[in-house]
Amino acid sequence: MFHRRDLLKFLLFGTCCPTTHAEENPKWDLTVDAIVVGSGAAGLAAAATLAEGGLSVLMLEKMNSLGGNTVISGGDVAVPGSPVQLKMGIKDSPQMMAEDLIRAGKTVDKERVRFLAQNALSTWKWTQEKWGTRWNPDKLQFDEGQSVPRGLLSIPRSGFALFSSGIEYARNLKVQIRNNSLVEDIFFGPNGEAQGLLVRTRYKFPDPASGTQIKIRARRAIVLCFGGFGADEEFREMVNPSMGKLLATTNQPGATAESIRMAMRLGIKTVDLDQIQALSWISADEIGLGDAWPFIEQYSAFYGIWVNNKGKRFVNERGSQRLRSERLLEEIKNGHRIFGITTQNAIEHQPDDLQATEELKLRGIIRSFPSLEALAVNSSISYTELVKTVEKYNTCVNNAVIDEFQRNLSNTFPLNGTNWFVVEIRPKVHHCMGGIKTTLSMQVLNNKNQIIPNLYAAGEATGGIFGRSRIPCHSLIDALVGGRAAGLHILENTHSKNEND
Repeated sequence: MFHRRDLLKFLLFGTCCPTTHAEENPKWDLTVDAIVVGSGAAGLAAAATLAEGGLSVLMLEKMNSLGGNTVISGGDVAVPGSPVQLKMGIKDSPQMMAEDLIRAGKTVDKERVRFLAQNALSTWKWTQEKWGTRWNPDKLQFDEGQSVPRGLLSIPRSGFALFSSGIEYARNLKVQIRNNSLVEDIFFGPNGEAQGLLVRTRYKFPDPASGTQIKIRARRAIVLCFGGFGADEEFREMVNPSMGKLLATTNQPGATAESIRMAMRLGIKTVDLDQIQALSWISADEIGLGDAWPFIEQYSAFYGIWVNNKGKRFVNERGSQRLRSERLLEEIKNGHRIFGITTQNAIEHQPDDLQATEELKLRGIIRSFPSLEALAVNSSISYTELVKTVEKYNTCVNNAVIDEFQRNLSNTFPLNGTNWFVVEIRPKVHHCMGGIKTTLSMQVLNNKNQIIPNLYAAGEATGGIFGRSRIPCHSLIDALVGGRAAGLHILENTHSKNEND
């Protein structure tokens, strides 16, 4: 539990906590209409929308490379009522999508969830028509938590495909982009409005003393799209000890907490910081997200079993992401290793993935053996117990029953034959559900629930949208919808001011 006393202690003694700059009439080194902090999906959506409206836009990125976690993501986006669903005869709606998110997240901001669902389709069309992002017209991803398949796949299937089209569109709109630029503070005007930023240019991550400070003014607005803090072990340890240093992360190295610390120090309201999602289907032998997760999720989870090194099952392999991660963490804390096991008949059931499986075998991520005994001996798994586990599992499969872990085994195969596959599994921190509290227009709130004029936030920098559990495919579309919503609201306010002037 994240207590207020812990927060105060952290703010007093945490690293990279700059001093508040409250000077009046600062001398600006640069002035633009709008500043966007972060270059991932949310930042690109905000910057492109603002530039479409004719504003001068500066995008800041603290890392040397652009794109944040968007670049290394799978690139899937959840869209209800998409042309692919219509082609396949799948009935979906914003209401169904919202109900899925509310059911999974439990403690969500329901109005924000509904806003996301209602704007997903139009925002996705915008990426296709304006960004030029290509989307697979024939396939959908069906993930845990979705009532129907709704995950659209980019071509090629990667976050980089989305990012590369978005950054090209932003550049064509004359968005200024500065990398190696760390935001250290926000300047506020006499009425509490966000005026500009203190920025450390030529910053070399993670050295807080590198580079030089400059002051950048934003005439119209600042949009915070700095992402989550999944790679910040110290901050994770503070807000949720179970997600601390025990786990690695799928995030890029720059997913750290400097900006959320700054926001907290400035009295900006945050929610759900302790809600951190760890993915259960990640290889222990790869860095980051890796390439073995489709094998683990599709083969070992659906057509196989997960066991610890004692040879025992401990979870419903097709249960919710949250359930599986919690059980895996319990096993790890007890000193156990985790393995996903399946056999040749499962592999042959989805032949389009055979090449990927062979490549993972060549790299040693997936290992194959002629017998269960050879697999157990090589992996240091108790063979005696593993045999009992497999026999019990096969009995349930052959009788098509619900097993002791509440898993329906009516649509899978018994584990047998002369070709056995194993991959070691270890969960990794993936998504931070908590962050800045905003309105539906992505306006930032302070700790008194008051709107901070000219300050917006979108994407993983915000909280409340996913609550306790994020359904796969929904974070990228949330970033896109949020960034675009912030941009549109800023433009609306800008036009209103111009008319009044």
